[in-house]
Amino acid sequence: MSAPGVRFTGPVNLYNISAHEQATPVLVTGGISSRTIGAERVDGGVFVAGGDMAQANNQPIRLGEAATLFSTAGEDSHGNALPAQVNRGVFVRNGQDVTAAVVRMAGGVP
Repeated sequence: MSAPGVRFTGPVNLYNISAHEQATPVLVTGGISSRTIGAERVDGGVFVAGGDMAQANNQPIRLGEAATLFSTAGEDSHGNALPAQVNRGVFVRNGQDVTAAVVRMAGGVP
């Protein structure tokens, strides 16, 4: 997803990002509005619904302004459940690895 400077006023949900061969995986957005999950307010959250963000080409994912990436359960276009996955991607912002600072599991999934 490459949308630098684009502000999202609704939730940002995606299944996965997958880059192959020479491609550079990106998740670049402008600001993302707040969202409430249970009793928690989340600012700048992207929800990865059922994907693990692993990259076949072992490249890190360039991250824009998203503050937090939540691994959550989701469903495909046929309504089949996709359980939350453990993150397997590496996220970088301005050349620095920010994976540990931004990736969380939603709903208490280990």
